[in-house]
Amino acid sequence: MSKKFNMMNLINSKSNGIKEINTKDYKRIKLNPYDVIPSQSNFYSQDNIEELADTFLLVGQQQPSVLGRVNGEFKIISGHRRNLANILNIERGHKEFEEVEYLYKDMTEAMFELSLIVGNAFTRKLTPYEETEQALRLKKALVRARDEDGLDIKGKLRNIIAELMNTSSTQVARMEAINNNLTEEAKEQFKEGKIGITLAHEISRLSEEEQKEIAEKVSNGEEIKSKDITTIVQETRKETVSVSDTKESEDNNSDLVIVNNDVIDKETGEIVEQKVPQYLEKKVIDRIKEMTIDEMAEFLCERCTGIGGGNGCSGLCDLAITCKYKNRYEICIQWLKSKQ
Repeated sequence: MSKKFNMMNLINSKSNGIKEINTKDYKRIKLNPYDVIPSQSNFYSQDNIEELADTFLLVGQQQPSVLGRVNGEFKIISGHRRNLANILNIERGHKEFEEVEYLYKDMTEAMFELSLIVGNAFTRKLTPYEETEQALRLKKALVRARDEDGLDIKGKLRNIIAELMNTSSTQVARMEAINNNLTEEAKEQFKEGKIGITLAHEISRLSEEEQKEIAEKVSNGEEIKSKDITTIVQETRKETVSVSDTKESEDNNSDLVIVNNDVIDKETGEIVEQKVPQYLEKKVIDRIKEMTIDEMAEFLCERCTGIGGGNGCSGLCDLAITCKYKNRYEICIQWLKSKQ
């Protein structure tokens, strides 16, 4: 029977709230960087390798890369950029980098995949696209490790993902909606940073055809705002039958059924009416008034970081100087509570 693991086997939480991969049971080994296998499933940015290699020449590598030994092969969990920097220095003629120190631990494929994501979750500031991709991969890895290796998961999976990513469960839900519903064309614009996570979530509510049209406009340099998406949805719904007429028809015709926001003829499968979701009938100020404190924090943080806040810079609130992006939601909630 598989050994039981829990999340504390994977991460350490420091007193300042920062999380890092738990290497307590890892062993030290010296290897040639060419003998270490980069993970094919690593989706994080590999920029600024030359600058990192220059730093290693000046002060050395201060932190060893972390490996998982899977079926006898050493695979990188954390430190892909460090390993590439070492290889670059070897190619520059610095033979001292032909053997460097690593940390490693034997593990299964499932635990390696989970460790890879956890090991990279806290090492750098991620783009909104990377965070969204990370949420998807983290969910799959947690489920696989639970099913194959007996990882002990207590509580709701969405809450665990939110805790690991240092965000809220509401934000994770939005990421899930983007992963599930955003078309490839729109995802590409999201990946390139031309649309933010809030707009990506709004676009994911549209039909595939509407999403493709929006993606094309963004690709051509046209600015799209959330209110534009709301307008598109409302204009589409104008062509449908009125709610009152359809409701009367429902009372007299048992062949109609409501699925999500659509009234469908059971026999033909035809959409008789597409109802306007309640949230689209409300003004922005009304939606803000109904937000919980967590939702308000996410709403403000998304806009604050967009104008320069979230990195100790001037933002929307008077606690912005203490915000280091990773702790943005906690800081925002603290500020909101002080205003109640």
